[in-house]
Amino acid sequence: HGTAALANAGLLWRFVQQNHDGLPQKAGVPQRLMNEIHGAWFDPSNPVVPMQGELRSDLFEDLVVCENNADLVLALGTSLAGMSADCVVSTCAERARGNAASEPVHGSVIVSLQRTPHDANASVRIFATIDRTMELLAEALALDVEAAPPCPPALGAEADVFMVPYDEEGRLVSGGAPRRWDLREGAVHIVTVGQNKGARIKILGKTEDGHYRVGLVRGGEGDGARSRREVPLMGSWWVAAAVAGDVKLLPITDVAVAVS
Repeated sequence: HGTAALANAGLLWRFVQQNHDGLPQKAGVPQRLMNEIHGAWFDPSNPVVPMQGELRSDLFEDLVVCENNADLVLALGTSLAGMSADCVVSTCAERARGNAASEPVHGSVIVSLQRTPHDANASVRIFATIDRTMELLAEALALDVEAAPPCPPALGAEADVFMVPYDEEGRLVSGGAPRRWDLREGAVHIVTVGQNKGARIKILGKTEDGHYRVGLVRGGEGDGARSRREVPLMGSWWVAAAVAGDVKLLPITDVAVAVS
């Protein structure tokens, strides 16, 4: 929750997540700050990328923006052993060494119990657990460390139907009529981006934790290829992000009708 407290205090610009587990969002980090560069278990538009796979193009472009513009990078728990996202740490550290007073860059802070290839270039190196480090940081900054905010209420008596400022392709709009986002069991949606873009999926219900189960059928076209059904999840926090208009693009969109 310490990282979420940083985010909610306006001190976190972007969170580049190399894991797939959704733990930052579960702790309260807003989805708008997330770049789940290697894929996510809780985003049907962003399946986990295999070691030899291709990164989602829009997320890679955002990674480059992070690399070129971050003025302080916290590397928390990562081994920095050669993945694409390591560039955010190494480039910020390099820019800090050529620092100009007119445009200060503070470099990298690496928090890990094990050594990494980038230790020598770090501005600060902390050999400790993330929990203890973030606890002390929250105390020093007098941050309000709280649990994740509650999910927004559904539309009247219709559980899992929400009013959201997005168009039929899942893109954020301003000034237009809001649309119903129907996440009830049985609702049919289309994936908006990524390798599954255009795929039809169906809401299959919710997990005990409140995350949405979605059914996705892949393959099955031409040369007798057999289709296979997958059941990815969509994190419950996507509802808060959608209702607030916090993200540029929804991961899935139905064909609901705009209402005044």
